[in-house]
Amino acid sequence: EKMVVKMSIEEFNNFFFDEIKKTHPNAQQTESGLVYVIKEKGEGDTPVSGSKMEVHVTGNFRYDGAKFFSTLDAPGKPMEFQYKLNRMVPGWEEGLAMLATGGKATFFLPYHLAYGPKGRPGGIPPFSDLIFTTSVISVKPAPPVDEHEGHDHHDHDGHNH
Repeated sequence: EKMVVKMSIEEFNNFFFDEIKKTHPNAQQTESGLVYVIKEKGEGDTPVSGSKMEVHVTGNFRYDGAKFFSTLDAPGKPMEFQYKLNRMVPGWEEGLAMLATGGKATFFLPYHLAYGPKGRPGGIPPFSDLIFTTSVISVKPAPPVDEHEGHDHHDHDGHNH
């Protein structure tokens, strides 16, 4: 823990990646520091802001592998949310953008892309690196916005909503 505090984010990201590559030699890392292993990309579109997603996810702590939550536990319902509108931890949001319907991946989130140096009261200790084992059930377009609401119907050409 003390060691982590002394490292820059960049140093930590390098250390984090090296550690994960020991057990997952095919892992890759994004610029932000997110480490990922994609098992399947999935079919169709990856999510954009507002996309409706149904996702199964299991969260484990990297340091001891302990599970802190899973949608697969009873009642076993996937999470349903609108991508980037219902905010998730940054590392997982970044990872979800890589997957389409049927996509499966393991995302390794360095603490600074998860709950940060403070953690989250009641469950996530400070400086926790997390593993999100993710399976995308569906990615659907954002629900349509009612175009007519609040418009007087004049001059509709050439402007974007």
